[in-house]
Amino acid sequence: MSADALGAAIVGLAGGAGNVRAVSHCWSRLRLDLVDPAAADRAGLAALADVLLVVDAAGELQVALRTGLLETHAAVAALLADAR
Repeated sequence: MSADALGAAIVGLAGGAGNVRAVSHCWSRLRLDLVDPAAADRAGLAALADVLLVVDAAGELQVALRTGLLETHAAVAALLADAR
């Protein structure tokens, strides 16, 4: 899956662009600050082939990716910027 497609899938399963307040990353995870954490489909996120695991930690929804973290972060950030 391309980084753009994965980013779009992650945003959608996180409850849509309106539910993602901010996105950041560490060395292996996307970190999503959500408006309504209950709106995120954690099982759907975990089912994506490029996702290694999904955890709630430090008030964030964290999505660990197998590869392409920086490219996927850029795609998510662009989607959020376009939606605002």
